[in-house]
Amino acid sequence: MNKERFTGFSDAIIAIEVTILILEIEPPEQATLAAVLKQGGSFAAFSASFLLIMATWYFHHNIINVAHRVTFPVYLANTLWIFVMSLFPLATAWVGRYPLAFWPECLFILVTLVWMGAYSLLVYSLDVANPEQRHEFYALGNSRTNLRWRFGIVVAVLLILPWWPIAGIIGQILLGVASAVSTLRNNNRHQDINKSRLIAFTDGIIAIIVTLLVLQLVVPTGIHVHDLLTQSVKFATYAISFLFIMIVWYNHHDLFNGSGKITTIVYWDNVLWLLFLSFFPYVTAFVGESPDKRLAEWLYVGVQLLWSLSYTKMARDLRRVNPADGDHIRFVGKLNGYSATALYGGLFVAVVLVYFVPISGLLVTILLAVFNVIRAWQDAQRQEHHSVEKREEKHGTRE
Repeated sequence: MNKERFTGFSDAIIAIEVTILILEIEPPEQATLAAVLKQGGSFAAFSASFLLIMATWYFHHNIINVAHRVTFPVYLANTLWIFVMSLFPLATAWVGRYPLAFWPECLFILVTLVWMGAYSLLVYSLDVANPEQRHEFYALGNSRTNLRWRFGIVVAVLLILPWWPIAGIIGQILLGVASAVSTLRNNNRHQDINKSRLIAFTDGIIAIIVTLLVLQLVVPTGIHVHDLLTQSVKFATYAISFLFIMIVWYNHHDLFNGSGKITTIVYWDNVLWLLFLSFFPYVTAFVGESPDKRLAEWLYVGVQLLWSLSYTKMARDLRRVNPADGDHIRFVGKLNGYSATALYGGLFVAVVLVYFVPISGLLVTILLAVFNVIRAWQDAQRQEHHSVEKREEKHGTRE
């Protein structure tokens, strides 16, 4: 089989499944802290599923990336694995809504158990198709020892569930964190990641996130203009978030495009960055419903702050593993004093202003978006000027 098309098709489905998890978390009916905290189970279940799926994508990336042959039995095993994964949104939504109930927690863990079994079947089918690579597959985190302790955690949680149902979510988080840590131990943190595949996978997730934003807009109930204008605030928040994420994508594009090497630790930086970015549909809908409420605006700014911190860490790690690209990464990654001060200073000002004028959270976001557009324009001109100089230098050398 064509391995590139196989991975591209698989990644597209995984990107959709991991992103639509957030759809089940709707804005609270009241803009109060108690109402948001009541959704704690949903946020925990979403984070657990997101982390676990991204950890498994890492192992899937590693084993498929090195496999010499992808056969039809491998394709069938991969299909089963993806099919079981497609049940995660249902299981995650149910357990998020009823985190203290036995059956929602039981389904959550059973889906994970069957999914892990399907992945083990995938590893076995790849082993049969590539017997000379068995030890290589095991060295990439797919050894029987690793599979045993993962299954051990899930089985232990199943045994505890009848007496302590919330152990399901806790066990999922533990499994995701343990899987992530296992990829960073020893020399694995310096292992190269297929840059093209990671970029395509990331772009797919961002594309879905930016598209989900529009779901907060509903068809007007009447046929007059004022029926449409009742959603003017929601449309404004949608437009602001859309512009912000599109700028985010451009910065990410420039950051990765100017970096020669992507390692495991950068992959997990990217996962954390995507996790915070995936909350944008929720906070956008929340602030669209309650633009005059401090809590909604604070959450909107808070998600931007968490995203910015994770982006800065990713840029620092990229600079560490790509010292030759340091100047470019420093500029695009907002690691210099001017850009960092403007970004974090603006977000800090927004947090303070929201207390006095709640709508200021959206207004500061617009200003930051404009600032980023200007900086991106300057960077594009700088790169164009640099390219012209290199072409002229090359032309002069030939003469």
